[in-house]
Amino acid sequence: VWLFSMLLCGAAFGQVDTNAHHFWMMTYFWNSAEGAGPRLAFSSDSATGIQWQKYNNEAVLFAPSLPAPNNLCRDPMIAFDATNKVFHMVWTVAWTGTIIGHSSSKNLKNWTTQVGLPVAANIPGTTCCWAPEIFWDDVQSKWMIYWSTDVNNTGKRIWSVTTTNFSTLSAPVKIFDPGYTVIDADILKVAAGNYYMVFKDERNSSGSLVAKNIHYTTCSTPQGAYSTAVSAAIANTGTEGPCLIKVGDDYRCYFDPFSTTTTYRMVHTTNLATTSSPWPDGGILKSGTANFTYSHSNIIEVPRSFVMFMLFNKPLQPSDTTPNTSINYFPTLKPRSNMYNEGNPSFVKMFDLSGRLVSIDRIGQGEILGASYGRLPAGFYIRTAGSMKNKMAKVTK
Repeated sequence: VWLFSMLLCGAAFGQVDTNAHHFWMMTYFWNSAEGAGPRLAFSSDSATGIQWQKYNNEAVLFAPSLPAPNNLCRDPMIAFDATNKVFHMVWTVAWTGTIIGHSSSKNLKNWTTQVGLPVAANIPGTTCCWAPEIFWDDVQSKWMIYWSTDVNNTGKRIWSVTTTNFSTLSAPVKIFDPGYTVIDADILKVAAGNYYMVFKDERNSSGSLVAKNIHYTTCSTPQGAYSTAVSAAIANTGTEGPCLIKVGDDYRCYFDPFSTTTTYRMVHTTNLATTSSPWPDGGILKSGTANFTYSHSNIIEVPRSFVMFMLFNKPLQPSDTTPNTSINYFPTLKPRSNMYNEGNPSFVKMFDLSGRLVSIDRIGQGEILGASYGRLPAGFYIRTAGSMKNKMAKVTK
């Protein structure tokens, strides 16, 4: 039954290639139905990035349930915790206020009770919390939640808190302030010590000032402060809600062309140092043969099993939703002063598929070490330095 259903769906839509090696998930909402809830679409289109298959005929995942006036669902964003096998979603709950929405899920269909996270409650004069996003901070080994906040009607800036449990929050910190109002930040780790933040210049265009468009800034750490020396506009005027991803050597910035329904919805480049403004047109997003309209999307790469579950009802396996257990290879291992010496060629860094640094592998003695000595979750890891550069390793339970 599952195979027949999968083939039928594939024949009807012809969009997601179930044999592809990479899959992406888009979380979005309708601006015309901001109280309806978040929606999903999926893609295996690594070649162009513009072909998407809508989930469940664009039915919402859930309806916002927080009490009014915090019962909107704008700017939804999902991040995947690959270690604990949990999807976390945050969203804008209201046009004004100090909280954002949060819910989590093990399978993308069943979501926990929605809560309001008071991310800006300790920022005096806060008037709004817009477009929250989540990022794994591999410097602090914590989740970052960041968003745009206006303080005392002086213009919006990007603020951040950190958390390990999406309940206890750190004190808020301003991480980007170029001296004018900005919104819709999205962070991409390009390399170790190299982070890019795309954002919307929220100023009104006037005279020689051409605003209401998308730029980027950089920082050596994800938590800022990000440089005030920003790029030229990478998308045309009248664009917002950027999401920057990397597919192969191609950097793709998806966005919402809120001022028109005919312009493209993705620009791209293989050279982040390019001075081209805007970046080359990547095309209009499609769902089948029709243009795919949405508001303020966010895109992440997801495991194939969840795509098969959501689009074709293939059951998830226990390993898809069970947290990775730790294995103790060397329980009596003693710390040594050069254990984490990155300059030693016999050591390589290892990252899990979500991008977090989890260990250093001591090749000479076959030791695979986690940050707490000898404990490393089972799964696949990318080795990105040393003599095993760019190789894949597998740790079994």
